Amino acid sequence: MTTISKVVHPLVETLIIGGGPGGLATALGLARARRHVIIFDSGKYRNSHVQHMHNVNTWDHANPASFREAARRELLEGRYNTIKFQNVAITNVIKRSDGIFEATDARDETWLGKTLVLATGVTDVMPDLPGYRECWETSKIFHCLYCHGYEESDCDTAGVIAAYGLTATAQPAFHVSQLAAQFAKKVVIYTNGSVELAQQVNDMVQNNSNIAIDARPIQSLVPESNSNEDPAITLGPSPDGNQSAETISHRFFVHAPNTTPNIAFAKPLGLELSPSGSDVKVNSLYNATNVPGCYAVGDVGSPFKAMTLALSAGCLAAGGVTSELF
Repeated sequence: MTTISKVVHPLVETLIIGGGPGGLATALGLARARRHVIIFDSGKYRNSHVQHMHNVNTWDHANPASFREAARRELLEGRYNTIKFQNVAITNVIKRSDGIFEATDARDETWLGKTLVLATGVTDVMPDLPGYRECWETSKIFHCLYCHGYEESDCDTAGVIAAYGLTATAQPAFHVSQLAAQFAKKVVIYTNGSVELAQQVNDMVQNNSNIAIDARPIQSLVPESNSNEDPAITLGPSPDGNQSAETISHRFFVHAPNTTPNIAFAKPLGLELSPSGSDVKVNSLYNATNVPGCYAVGDVGSPFKAMTLALSAGCLAAGGVTSELF
């Protein structure tokens, strides 16, 4: 009988799981400290469906894939020689009794690290609303109006979906409607049949003539069929019967769905989550988790999910990791 030996790679100083902005920034900081690092990149990114990223100086309105490619080249083809990439997903991570992190990849190969950085991002939880995913994938639903929105300046209308996620209560719904009104001449807040929420938002809107409220139940979203069309929202009759069913087009929609951290592979570590459950709880300036030697950067380790913050978190985590390795 032939025995197939499992591949176990030599111990390195740091394993970084995730090849997005947070992981790349951590790697750059560690490269400058001459730490030996392996980055595992599954090739899956939260913003893979968008063509442009914003709010990053010198990269504003650039393709996020181009940013990742340039950052990787900088680490591999520039002045640094301690960073290596593996284009494979990690399927399991444990911390051994001797303190070493042991990661298994999708090829069933084993990797060992003295420290571990999680930069795996989050998954947006799509609401059970027909047409939502299609509008999301065509970038017609904006979850952050600093990341998207400016390009639609002076459009006629925008719709705010005050249901299902982070915009399902009055204050967030009103806040994003004010931001949307910077780009659209009229903003409609849809409360999905909730008269109570409609009244709460109306008390905040007061005399703002640019913002309207519609309490009719949302039946579906309708993606645009070509570049000359806008997406639409299909509404049922209003709860009081005074408004009939209708389909209304908008240039864009605003909605922030709930998120869940991409850490299923790390379940054996026993990571603590934040009270919201949307990210890993970090306990220090350097983004350390409750597991000694393990750090979480970017969207997976912060309630504020933005590229510039991921870059900052990676830079800070590199400092924490470096200090821990002395």
